[in-house]
Amino acid sequence: MVDNKAYKMSKLLNHPNLFINFCFVSSGYFEVEMLMIQAFYDKFKNKINFVILSQEEPEDVRSFLNKHNFTVPFYVLKNDKFPVDIKVFPTSHLVINNKTVFMYAGVGYFDNERFNQYIESILTKNQNQLKQKRDTL
Repeated sequence: MVDNKAYKMSKLLNHPNLFINFCFVSSGYFEVEMLMIQAFYDKFKNKINFVILSQEEPEDVRSFLNKHNFTVPFYVLKNDKFPVDIKVFPTSHLVINNKTVFMYAGVGYFDNERFNQYIESILTKNQNQLKQKRDTL
């Protein structure tokens, strides 16, 4: 994380509901992207684990986050390599109940009300399924 602590990637990604974004803060459009992700984070942070990954210098990332008061969990890769081969930046993945429900390459989408309603419906459906499983045990 930008707080100078080391985290294992496997631990960061070990969550059934996960939003992961691969990015470069130095790109000209990333401020717009982060405004949308921050709003998405504010709405779903208690239901989804957020992981934003960059390969850039921690000081550059920290400066960017502080300048804009972003609070989304942001991590800088120690080995300077993304864990997968990403061709387009930014790229985001949303995993609900350990299944990818959304993958998006490019800027935008996260401040879209229809998208937020879709995510809420998936989370609600997943929660209801888990409750039904517990009730049958």
